[in-house]
Amino acid sequence: MTSNWLATGGGRELQATVGADGHKEPVQVCARDNAKRQLESGQLLRTQLSMLSTSCRAARSAAFIEVKEEEMVIRKLLYGGCLMVAGGLISQGIVLVAQNTMTPPGKYISKVQVMKALDDSKPSLGIVAGQSFDIVPNLVVRRRLEGPNNASIHSAATDKADVTEIMEVIDGSGTFITGGTWVDKSENNRDRTQGITGGEEHEVKAGDFVVIPPGTAHWFKKINGHVTMVETRFPGDVTKGKK
Repeated sequence: MTSNWLATGGGRELQATVGADGHKEPVQVCARDNAKRQLESGQLLRTQLSMLSTSCRAARSAAFIEVKEEEMVIRKLLYGGCLMVAGGLISQGIVLVAQNTMTPPGKYISKVQVMKALDDSKPSLGIVAGQSFDIVPNLVVRRRLEGPNNASIHSAATDKADVTEIMEVIDGSGTFITGGTWVDKSENNRDRTQGITGGEEHEVKAGDFVVIPPGTAHWFKKINGHVTMVETRFPGDVTKGKK
């Protein structure tokens, strides 16, 4: 019968083999081999722990970066919201200040004042130019009477400026021509009361509008007693604006 048993002592591990006759045959195994195996096992364990520690640090770093990015997004949102609120408060404050500021009154001009101003008007060209009263620059009330009246062309060549004239008839009536050309072709001392030829005629009355682009000839061929208009002039050709 054969059996094995172990004994330790003196820093060594003794292994003995027992034969069939009961005789023990000791075999010495160096304790250093065991220590080496234990050291290798310890190194493997430390390597695994180090890898785990590195993974944990990487995970913490990624989580930290993610948190920082989220924090920056939140800060930007808060900052943008604060700017919007501040802008709203400032604009509201400006509106409130404007609303609470005392403003001067507008200018009131009665019909009686306008009629008196027209009656008192003495144009330098005489009655052929009509009687006028300026409300503000480029906004004129003009009254023309039955009889000779000047034809006109508003342009840089004739008036030193291209203007669009919009005429609103507010009283009276007459025959108005737009387009065509001068009857008197003289370059100097043209008789504008001869009017224009080749244009388009319209019977105009209170409530009607006429738009006259720069360089367009226009003239009252006939006036039924009198006609009163509000004339507004705009720089350039406003009829060519965006549609």
